[in-house]
Amino acid sequence: MGKPILLTVDDEPTNQMLLKKLFSEDFEVHTAGSGLEAVDKAQALNPAVILMDVIMPVMDGYEACAEIRKQPEISAPILFLSSHDEAEDKLKGYEAGGDDFISKPFSRRELKVKVMQALETRNTREELASRLASSSQVAMEAMSYSGELGSVLDFFEQSLDMTDLKQLVGMLFKITQNLGLKASLAVRNKVEVVEFSDSGEISPLESNVINLLKDQGRIYAFGKRIIFNYSNFSMLIKNMPVEDENRCGRLRDVLATLANGLEARINAIGQQRRSENQQLVLLDAIKSSLGEMDESYAEIGHQSLRHLEDMRSEIEKVFDELGLTDQDELKISGIIKNCHQKIEQEYKKSLLMDMYLKELKDKMQAIFQLD
Repeated sequence: MGKPILLTVDDEPTNQMLLKKLFSEDFEVHTAGSGLEAVDKAQALNPAVILMDVIMPVMDGYEACAEIRKQPEISAPILFLSSHDEAEDKLKGYEAGGDDFISKPFSRRELKVKVMQALETRNTREELASRLASSSQVAMEAMSYSGELGSVLDFFEQSLDMTDLKQLVGMLFKITQNLGLKASLAVRNKVEVVEFSDSGEISPLESNVINLLKDQGRIYAFGKRIIFNYSNFSMLIKNMPVEDENRCGRLRDVLATLANGLEARINAIGQQRRSENQQLVLLDAIKSSLGEMDESYAEIGHQSLRHLEDMRSEIEKVFDELGLTDQDELKISGIIKNCHQKIEQEYKKSLLMDMYLKELKDKMQAIFQLD
């Protein structure tokens, strides 16, 4: 590391030589012979310390100091050297922005001590400013990270009741857009791949890229792009702020957390759809079975009555062949008629069973919440 720069401002060459000899061991000494030259060299060199004579033509030391103080990037302490040490002179130096006032003639030892103290003060001030800036940056990053995580938590909370994939993806894109990111998503299942883009339709090339990279590991970064691969989806981010290493790393963590939640929610939606499909299959099977039972039971009842009626007709035909008396025929006909009535009563009971089966169908539909 080079020596700190000391700018000495004096219109007397003899004084310049004296100051250069005194400080050349500890500083890289530059000189200016006027106030105007001092302003120019201060801007060009940004010195660590400035020794400023007061009495100079055109622009005196006070005016030069005031001009230098208009440049916020120049933080050098300015020490005035003057044979005038009245209170009014010192007040002018203070108002111009000076840091110390050393009366001529001065002790070389005293001057050197004051210049070194000024340098130490300037270094301490810059170190504190640097620490403050660093602390402020850390605080701002922490606030930003907190806000970004807040968005992710909102996604987790609001997505719990979502059962529609498009609605879920729309909410995801809203968060990525709030983060200043452009995203595309490919959701996979056993049958198909459904693709989404926050800018509308996904381009064929982008679709191919996502498909090619889906097996490149959980997180794969290339240039400004990064892809997150899960079993149910791949999420492509197209404009990561790689020029800002801290923000890029922070967003990477936030997106990974978001992707974990998205995977869980897509899984839940898939399971719900599979459950609904299974319910539909089960209900169709129950409906079919109950219908078949209903038809079969009714057919049995009808057939029983027909068979009984046929039997009655056949018996009446053979009455003459058997040589039965009228009283015998009446007795047998009464037995047959009584049996017919009982069977008919049982058939009517079967009609109640038919009603019960229909009620069972309605209850099954209500259970599965289907029309």
